[in-house]
Amino acid sequence: FMESIINTLTSNSIFIVILVILAIVLIFSIIKRVFKLLVPILIIIGLYAGYLYMTGQKIPTTTDDIIDHSKKQIEKIKDEGGKLLDEQVKNKLKKK
Repeated sequence: FMESIINTLTSNSIFIVILVILAIVLIFSIIKRVFKLLVPILIIIGLYAGYLYMTGQKIPTTTDDIIDHSKKQIEKIKDEGGKLLDEQVKNKLKKK
């Protein structure tokens, strides 16, 4: 059954053209979706690099530098967030 379908598709040039057009449309739609995801990510990375440059911080260039810098920033955010949360809880307890 499968062989007859393949033979029909390969022997008739109209089916080949339709398959090629479908393949092109599929590839184009995949690239379009990836591009839509990639553009905001590249914008965010560019803005962050600009921020680092404007504040005089070292811009990480290697993968290890990027990972280390990200870990430090995450820890800094966690510490500051924890302090802020503790202050909010203490203020709520004082009010009661």
